[in-house]
Amino acid sequence: MILKGQRIPSDSIDSARSKCSVGGADDVFMHVLPKGFMKIRHYGILGNRNKTERLNHCKLLTGTQICEKELLSAIELLKRLTGHDIGICPACG
Repeated sequence: MILKGQRIPSDSIDSARSKCSVGGADDVFMHVLPKGFMKIRHYGILGNRNKTERLNHCKLLTGTQICEKELLSAIELLKRLTGHDIGICPACG
C-alpha cells in the first residue's frame, strides 16, 4: 500500500542513478475505473464506428491510394503464396 508522500522508485534510462517520485494512493487509484466501465482506447478517426469510411475519406483528402480488399479462398491464397497448386497431386501431375 502506498501512503501519501511516500517515495516510490521509478525506472530510468540511467540505472546508475536512482530517481524517486513522490506519489500516493490517490495517484494510483486515479487510473482504476469503477466496475462496469471500459477504457476508451481509440476515439475520433480511429474509433470503431464507421472506421473504414472515415479512413477512406482521409485517404481521399491526402491523395493516398485506396486498396480494395481481395477475398481469396484458402486454396487460391496458398497458390499465390507458394506458387504451387495444392489441388494437383505432385506425384501424378
